[in-house]
Amino acid sequence: MIVDTHVHVACLDTDRYPRSPRGVGSDWWRSGHDAASLVAALDAAGVARAVVVQAVGPYGYDNRCAVDAVAAHPDRLSLVVAVDPESADPAADLGRLARDAPLAGVRLFGVGGDEPAWLTDGRGGAVWDAAGALGITVVPVVFPRHLGAVRALAEPRPSVVVALDHAGFPDHPLDAGAPVLGLADLPAVHLKVSSHLLLEAADPTTRRPRPITAACSPWARWRPPDCRPPTARRSSPAPPPVCSDARRGAVLNRGGGRAGRDRGRTRAGCPRRGTRAGPTSRRRRRAPAR
Repeated sequence: MIVDTHVHVACLDTDRYPRSPRGVGSDWWRSGHDAASLVAALDAAGVARAVVVQAVGPYGYDNRCAVDAVAAHPDRLSLVVAVDPESADPAADLGRLARDAPLAGVRLFGVGGDEPAWLTDGRGGAVWDAAGALGITVVPVVFPRHLGAVRALAEPRPSVVVALDHAGFPDHPLDAGAPVLGLADLPAVHLKVSSHLLLEAADPTTRRPRPITAACSPWARWRPPDCRPPTARRSSPAPPPVCSDARRGAVLNRGGGRAGRDRGRTRAGCPRRGTRAGPTSRRRRRAPAR
């Protein structure tokens, strides 16, 4: 079965589903892309199912459009909601959403604003625990400098599946000290590789994507015999960043796109603005979200 693990929908009835653009993501939602068009795109591409991820760009943390879209096609679509991790009690917010709809995961935004205090002040841990109790996946959206905090939340909760959105926005060149590789020894952590990462990784001379993970990564399909173990890699100094957070954040201006799991490709440099993303499907492996 082919599953597209990251799509967005926009509901056409703006009175029932009001939009409140937050300045992240592209403007793909201005030209439709409702649940019916998504299912038609899945059929045309031969994709069996898709995971509808809450579109924070146009809707913020109002999940009603995504909830109703999935409810209309329960045999084809599953749902990843988003809660505001900076709210007073995001775990309680997740519990309320879970009472209203069957969930596959919860998305936690840690980019596009102030430093994500929720990663270290107990609120993130409470959401992780709530996700574990519900049996759903946690989908954090954070920059590389916050991946250590993600590890601190994920490592003591090995039963909670984590799908690291946009592969954690890795910088290039990606070497053995890259922060994302510091999570590679955690079996519950998976990379969600978005389509813009695939496109930006293309070699300008061949148009062929480069690997998202270094050859020595445990996520890589083949590892040279002289690779250092994960513990050694984590102790290595991180490479100098190529992209500032402001430029890396430009990914958010390209929309969510489609996503794969565990293996894929990434960009060769900082993302370019202006590429639209919609619900058109591509073939991907089964999503880590259940």
